[in-house]
Amino acid sequence: TVPETVIAEKIEGKYEDGILNIVLPKLEEVKGISKKIEIS
Repeated sequence: TVPETVIAEKIEGKYEDGILNIVLPKLEEVKGISKKIEIS
């Protein structure tokens, strides 16, 4: 299994010259939007 932060549908693997390369693309981190509110 893979963590929820990995896009499972886009996992790639390649075996070449005795080396296994696996790519696990991560979801982009969603950052909250901040808004300045003035209080009188």
